[in-house]
Amino acid sequence: MTAFFAQSVLAQQDERLQIYGYAQSLVNARFTDYSIYENQSLGIPFEQKMSHRSTTLSLHQLNLFFRRTLNEKASFFVNIEASNSFSTRTPSGYIEIPEGWLSYRFTEETELKIGMLLPRFNNLLEVRNRLPLFPYLIRPIVYENLIETIYRPEDYRPENAFAQLTYNHPISDELLFDAAFYVGNSENSFL
Repeated sequence: MTAFFAQSVLAQQDERLQIYGYAQSLVNARFTDYSIYENQSLGIPFEQKMSHRSTTLSLHQLNLFFRRTLNEKASFFVNIEASNSFSTRTPSGYIEIPEGWLSYRFTEETELKIGMLLPRFNNLLEVRNRLPLFPYLIRPIVYENLIETIYRPEDYRPENAFAQLTYNHPISDELLFDAAFYVGNSENSFL
């Protein structure tokens, strides 16, 4: 039995700095009963019944977000991510800063972000590491951070950007023009 759990925590909320985040835990429980039957040719003189129980709890992913509103038009954001029960004592998991950017909103429709950011690309890239906003337990494989070693992410999605201009304009009550233009570094495999 394997189960995923997501917990959200609001650590602090004031007008200067907002600190919030979430953790996704993984519980793996195994209960096995088995029998070894009598077999004289193998030297087993009687029947044995055995059972094995094991339970493992790990921290699948932890994200801490820091956001500060600088004024009515500008804000700052940093995301710190740890996965696989990160530990420096044992070689497990990783810790990284996948996002850190400054945003400036020129109008209600136009915004510029500068820094290290996940570019706007289809519906999933910007929210792929925001589990409480994303209603699936298992993300589509190209958005799953923990298995990026078995495929090249840059073949399916952009990895990051350092500047992005977004524009959202309602055309009618049911139609929205939504565009994003971004500039980023070369793919990690190219570098």
